[in-house]
Amino acid sequence: MPKATYRIYPIYLGEIPEHDKSSFTYMVDMGKKTTCPFISFLLLGSNGRKILVDTGPCDAEWAAEYHMPLNIPAGCELTAILKERFQIAPEDLDYLICTHLHWDHSCGNHKFPGKKIYVQKRELEYALDPLPIHRGTYESPQYGVVSSWVKAKDQLELVDGDTEIDDGIRLVLLPGHSDGMQGVLVHTEDGEYLLAGDCINLYENWTGNAKLRHIIGGLHSDVKAYFKTYEKIEALERDEHIRIIPGHDPAVLEHEAYPVPHTPV
Repeated sequence: MPKATYRIYPIYLGEIPEHDKSSFTYMVDMGKKTTCPFISFLLLGSNGRKILVDTGPCDAEWAAEYHMPLNIPAGCELTAILKERFQIAPEDLDYLICTHLHWDHSCGNHKFPGKKIYVQKRELEYALDPLPIHRGTYESPQYGVVSSWVKAKDQLELVDGDTEIDDGIRLVLLPGHSDGMQGVLVHTEDGEYLLAGDCINLYENWTGNAKLRHIIGGLHSDVKAYFKTYEKIEALERDEHIRIIPGHDPAVLEHEAYPVPHTPV
């Protein structure tokens, strides 16, 4: 029986309008401002599966008080987009995947009650008791708020390392940005795509520059692990010819879906 194939639909959920680029590119372009779009991904399978990867940030009011100013235009509410654009209600999803539990990727988890949410075991362990510098990023219990991902904590389905969770869907442990960062390898009609999350924020992280083959992200929990992770992705690229979709690059939103249809010559 042939393996299921998926179409990958990026969903725009607002942005940080002025973000220091070096938070994406470690020690590169410090002081240069860029936009940081928040992107969720809907996976629609040939087997009928409906899977959501990441649930985006909190609302602008909460972000202004506990994080930073956001630009969230009208029409960027995730469940409304799923309903209006795809005719999918929360109960129609098969399950969710969280690349990691930072506030800008998991604040919508509680909007999908009863749905299983796949996350790495070590990500949850660290999110519950992170270093002080990361407490706000995780909205951890020590931060003094009840975060949205904690509200949906009972829905978390923990995995430990690389795991095939479904036909055509593999979770790949990619530590560095966070201890339990994971990518999602998605089988499509055009081969394997890696939803890299914040492991690869921008295409530039992977393509590098004149001095560096790759540029790790500026926000990280373990620099050595980050470089090891990039070696792992290089092996996937070499052995499985994967294509990479970054977590925060505005260019991702230039296409309605992936794979991008080939233009006839």
